[in-house]
Amino acid sequence: MKFIASAAAVLCLSTAAASAQTLDDLKNDGKNTDNILTYGMGYHQQRYSPLRQIDKNTVRRLVPVWNLSLDNNWGEQAQPIVYDGVMYVTNARATVAIDAVSGKQIWKQTLEWPPETPRVVCCGVSNKGAAIYNGRVYRTTLDAHVVAYDAKTGKELWKSKAAEWKDGFSLTIAPLVANGVLITGISGAEFGVRGFIRRLGPGDRQAAVAPLHVLGQRYMYIENLPLPRAAGEPVGHIEAIDPLTAEKKWRVPLADFQIWSAMLATGGGVLFTGKETGEFIALDADTGRQLWQFQTGSGINAMPVTFTQKGRQYVTVLSGIGGLYWNIAREQLKDKVPPGGSVWTFALMPN
Repeated sequence: MKFIASAAAVLCLSTAAASAQTLDDLKNDGKNTDNILTYGMGYHQQRYSPLRQIDKNTVRRLVPVWNLSLDNNWGEQAQPIVYDGVMYVTNARATVAIDAVSGKQIWKQTLEWPPETPRVVCCGVSNKGAAIYNGRVYRTTLDAHVVAYDAKTGKELWKSKAAEWKDGFSLTIAPLVANGVLITGISGAEFGVRGFIRRLGPGDRQAAVAPLHVLGQRYMYIENLPLPRAAGEPVGHIEAIDPLTAEKKWRVPLADFQIWSAMLATGGGVLFTGKETGEFIALDADTGRQLWQFQTGSGINAMPVTFTQKGRQYVTVLSGIGGLYWNIAREQLKDKVPPGGSVWTFALMPN
């Protein structure tokens, strides 16, 4: 897997108002399953949830409970953040707060950036998600700014320039809050930019990069194979491997398109991921067998999440074709997968 080389812009955040989630909440992300407070579902970024209400037997009863259009054709690659019953999602054009149970939009803040900006973005016009801390929602912008919103009202509180987009810098990554400091990566290595660390505000902090993946096994969801391929040869595989020995547990071939969505693993023994052709799928974590699928209407490039509200487990994913593979395979996909961003949330249908 190729990683965009990045730097980090670091901002020290005020903690004067303690009316919302705290640093302890962020460190314990995952223990309270009503909330998802960090990208990767915890600082370990394992994309794992212990929730097991949806398991190998019950997943067949999984149905959509709400869907919200994001009115965006650029593509959806963000992971939702959930706090106190509100879901926060981003894309290149907007930040949206949604009631996590009903799917009703609470507020929306749109963004504008110079129309020339996409020419310095190598891998699709997108955004990977927000950070939340102390009653504020933080996000990055395509033209290399960081923005803070009031989590309840959506009011823009401040906007800070991290770099000059005309020099090849851009921001698409989800920020991270650590020890009261906001850290965000900067993309642009494909255009020759050099990495840097910038600190805005008092204090002296360092940023670090954490590894992925899941408890006990590592689920590899992308494998690139060189072209041309022999007839019938798969374009890649979904596979499970032992993270210590690299021993393969199982391997599922991909016949049509590579998968660019992330993989969510759950305590119910179910894996969730999405396809470029729009199918949101559930796999048996022990065998790789497909247990369930739902057609979302556009390609999935985003990371699924799962959470609870009033004891009920939900699974959410953003749908909307875009990103790097859309650039690579646009001609193959254009007549098969329509654009259009939306949020899909699922739960078990009652017995």
